[in-house]
Amino acid sequence: MITLENKKERAFDYGTQEFIEIHADGKKVGSMNVLHYESGETHIDRIDIDDDEQNKGYGTEALQMFPGAYVVPDNADAARLYERIGSEVRVTDEFSSLDEGFGVYTID
Repeated sequence: MITLENKKERAFDYGTQEFIEIHADGKKVGSMNVLHYESGETHIDRIDIDDDEQNKGYGTEALQMFPGAYVVPDNADAARLYERIGSEVRVTDEFSSLDEGFGVYTID
C-alpha cells in the first residue's frame, strides 16, 4: 500500500497545482504533479516512479486515488497503463492542446 504526501502547492490562473511524493514501506518511490481546476476537473500532469520501483503497482495505485482525473500519455508505455486502468475520452477543445498523439483518458 502506498501513501501520498503533498510536498508543495501553488496557485495558478485557473486553480492549484500539487507536488506530491509517493511512498511505499516508508520510502519515497516516486512523485506526481496534480492540477485541480476551478471547474472541478483534475488533471494528472505527471507521474514518475523510480526506475528500481517500477512494475510493482505503485503508479497504478497512485493514479487510482484520483478517480475521474484526466491523464494525457506522452509515450506508448503510459498509454498502455492508462488504457488498462482508465477510459479513453473524446478530446474536447479544452484538452486537444494536451494530446500528444496517444489520446486522453480518465481514471476509472
